[in-house]
Amino acid sequence: TDNTELNTTIKTLNGKLEERNALYMAIVNPDTEQYILKGNSSLPEAKIVSYVNHKTKSVLINTERLPELDADHDYQMWADVEGEMINMGVISKNKNLMAMTYIAHAESLNITIEPAGGNDHPTVARLVTNVYLR
Repeated sequence: TDNTELNTTIKTLNGKLEERNALYMAIVNPDTEQYILKGNSSLPEAKIVSYVNHKTKSVLINTERLPELDADHDYQMWADVEGEMINMGVISKNKNLMAMTYIAHAESLNITIEPAGGNDHPTVARLVTNVYLR
């Protein structure tokens, strides 16, 4: 029984290590661009670091400095493409580093506070941060 539990633990840890290594490799890739999303007046303490790689079509975010929300709300990320906000995904409450959906031709990255589980359309009045892409 001890060996089975130990093997399960090792497999779990190896999986987490592989996931972290993949995230790290994406961040240090020379084609990856870093963007800082600083909180606006409604959430000035917020700071999100985003990593965008147009060649691999990937977006990673570090949400370590994103204030916690209550159980009824989530942060959601959006890409602005020619004035249309496209959902990039709901930001997990229990991960500091996570992948988001890559959206081609995004002009900016935006984060709003939405009802738990996310929304089909952004609540622009609850925009907490954004950054324009180069």
